Amino acid sequence: MGPVDIRGYRHLKRLAILTNGPGELWCWVRPVVPQLKKRGFHVTVWVLPCQFASGEEGRIAETLDADDVRGPASVISTYRCMDWRDFDAVLQMGGDRLFGRRLSKDLIPLFRYGYIPSSSSVSGCARYFSAFAHTCHMPRHVGDKVKVVGDLAVDGLDMEAHSEAPWKNGDAMKLVFFPGSRKGIRLQAMGYLGRVAEQVRKEISGVEIVTACSPFMPPEEKAEWARLDLNPVSATTAAVFRDSDLALTQPGTNTLELAYLQVPMLVAAPFEFIRNVPLSGIPGILDKLPFIGRVLKERYARNMRNRNRFLSWPNRLQGKEIVPEAVGELSPMDVAAKITELLRNRDALREIQRSLGSLDHKPGAAATIAERLSEMV
Repeated sequence: MGPVDIRGYRHLKRLAILTNGPGELWCWVRPVVPQLKKRGFHVTVWVLPCQFASGEEGRIAETLDADDVRGPASVISTYRCMDWRDFDAVLQMGGDRLFGRRLSKDLIPLFRYGYIPSSSSVSGCARYFSAFAHTCHMPRHVGDKVKVVGDLAVDGLDMEAHSEAPWKNGDAMKLVFFPGSRKGIRLQAMGYLGRVAEQVRKEISGVEIVTACSPFMPPEEKAEWARLDLNPVSATTAAVFRDSDLALTQPGTNTLELAYLQVPMLVAAPFEFIRNVPLSGIPGILDKLPFIGRVLKERYARNMRNRNRFLSWPNRLQGKEIVPEAVGELSPMDVAAKITELLRNRDALREIQRSLGSLDHKPGAAATIAERLSEMV
């Protein structure tokens, strides 16, 4: 869908939602759009250029029932096309903060949503809607702009509550692979996960394994996963994970979705995939340097791991390991061994489930945001 002239829609509140990658678009934007439209907003979803993108954001944005979809385009084209007179307000849900400031120009209100507010992310906006209560110190005049509303990912899962599960054998142990949304990492993981699955099947007789296909995976790619006997399924996140015994996943928003469904998970980050993991800012540019770029990027990523104790969101929020993480030089046999150990230990799986149940996961963030915007715009 091309840009739509919406200047004639003066009887509606014209809102631009700025977003970027798969997690932001699917887990945040998807549940908030219908709530905004219920309250009389004309909604434009603007997909920003982003190094974390999957390449399928434009296609997915077209399915979200927004009134208009713009982007993705180059940084320069996006920047040039932004005109504050097209909108009454801006809600930024991901992407570089410069785009939000560019579109609002301090002439229309700018709102933001995110997981971890900081002084810099809150500054310059009328209100920062936060998923979680923030513990770091901010000046009072900045902190007063933060409104804790909850995690929109819960609302996204709530939209899938009545979907049908893909499992065929009710008595078998059920293992889910979640290879993610980004094509480079996903394709590299395909052969790796094929070897993991082969080993797990040798160790645990009758185990049922499925691969959860992200909405951002092109349909034609499923055949490649099927050839490796990885059983790709396109069912919703809630349907795939609801009755599973264990999920193998990578760090990201998906760890929160699994946590809210109380699904035990093993969060794995093998170092051999680091070269395909996008980084922001100057570190991301290192990958473009000839010869030494990838080596420098890998060293940077390893150092980042040493400075941050946890990679998964449940562990970060609790400040302790409630779901196991496997990070480092991991062969498929190493990962398979960790999976086998967990599947054979029912007590450990139940303890992970119990710990995940302590995370607050009440739906309603989307309605709260839409109501606050309706009052303030």
